[in-house]
Amino acid sequence: MSTFSTVIRPGILFIEGEFKGKFPFSNSLLIKGKKRTALIDAGTGIRVIQHYKDKIDVVVLTHLHPDHFSLSYLFEGKRVYIPAVESRYRRLEDLALRYVGEKLAPIWLRYVKETMMARDPYFTDTYEEGDVIDLGNVELQPIYTPGHSLGHHVILIGDKILHGADIDLTSFGPWYGHVESNIDKFLDSIKRVMQLDVEIYVSGHKRPVTGREEILSELERFAGKFKETEERILEALREPKSVEELVHMGIIYQKKPYARELLEYWEANMIMKHLDRLVKRGLVRTTTNGKYIAIKDL
Repeated sequence: MSTFSTVIRPGILFIEGEFKGKFPFSNSLLIKGKKRTALIDAGTGIRVIQHYKDKIDVVVLTHLHPDHFSLSYLFEGKRVYIPAVESRYRRLEDLALRYVGEKLAPIWLRYVKETMMARDPYFTDTYEEGDVIDLGNVELQPIYTPGHSLGHHVILIGDKILHGADIDLTSFGPWYGHVESNIDKFLDSIKRVMQLDVEIYVSGHKRPVTGREEILSELERFAGKFKETEERILEALREPKSVEELVHMGIIYQKKPYARELLEYWEANMIMKHLDRLVKRGLVRTTTNGKYIAIKDL
């Protein structure tokens, strides 16, 4: 198995997902306590999960995106925790409607089943901020960080290690393509994470970052991606354009290598969120034919 893994502290193993933890997979963290061993997130790919599965007593899912929960069904009989706010979503079909709507649901379902081997999310317990999952000599503390999704949490391990899930510090930047995603809440969540005095930051989609200064620098760069995207949108709107025209320019997804219909839908959602913000700030206005044009710079 070529997947990279490394001990980041005694009893704590970073497990890189297939495809170097990039979507459609994610990274996991294995924490061995005196009483129980926990796994944070279950989307590393089936070969990786099978390698570690028998060592795990508890699974904690940071949120119900399929690249993070896809293989939770392999832990049937174990304790599997999900955010309480998402506990009514027990079927992939329900998540498809939530994330992409009725028209695109069949495409989403086919993609997550075939690419991620996803099945209905399996869980036995729920958590919310303030709860503590005790492994014996180490505690897992969920912290609510919405914006990326309705249920997104980061997980504090002890007091110096954070699993940042999809506040993932990737070069792509924040992802907020669902209707429920929210840029302002995402920014607030990043600011909140920056206030945590952690020394090791585990990303859902890249290798860990160590050192307080480096973590803060990466979080600032990551948050800055929102502004960079708005600058690209304003530049594109020097001439009037529709949302569809902006999507076809590839402002967010420069390439659309898979499930093009889904990527275009999600890009349109992200662009609309920016346009709403820009209109409210008086930087963009709509034209008589329903297009958008920039009237001021950032």
